[in-house]
Order: sequence, then structure tokens, then C-alpha cells
Amino acid sequence: MTDDATLVSSPFAAGIVWSGSGVEGSAAVVPRRHVMSMFELTDAELKDLASVTRATVRVIEERYAARGMSISWDAGVSAGQREPHLVIHVVPRKMQSDDER
Repeated sequence: MTDDATLVSSPFAAGIVWSGSGVEGSAAVVPRRHVMSMFELTDAELKDLASVTRATVRVIEERYAARGMSISWDAGVSAGQREPHLVIHVVPRKMQSDDER
């Protein structure tokens, strides 16, 4: 994965642009091997996924002046997934003005 949608790439995972949140600068971090949950990853894949997530957060902070991040994943259809797969959602957050609080 080395196209314009790819923010970070590694041997086991990639951080890619994700428009599903409706928030500009959001990303999805996905393992290259299709798995249903993080518990199916090898230790090396899990370590790499964590490193790619951290690197993706840094890219988003720099590009979108994010002041914070919402980072989450769902595990299974009953947890909110339409189809079981491992994906970590990274959504940038900015400080709200007093009027927006």
C-alpha cells in the first residue's frame, strides 16, 4: 500500500485515510493479514500494529493540528461491526470553542 490514501506502511500493517467517521483526517489502521480480532495476530504483528497506530497518530497530529485523538476498535458483530475484521479507528479531535461546549 503506497498510494495517496496510505499514511503509514509497514510489513504487517498500514494506516490509511478513512472517510467513514465524517471527521477530516480520520484514519483506519489495519493489519495486512485479514483477521477477525487482535487476538489472532502473532506477537510480531501486534507489535507492528501498535507501532503503525502510533505513527498514524503522529501524522494526523501534524497534518490536521489535532489536539487529541479518539482511538478505538470493535471486536465482533455484537460490538458494532457489520462484518468481523480487525481495524483500529483513529479520529482527530480539536478543542471546541466555548460556544460549542
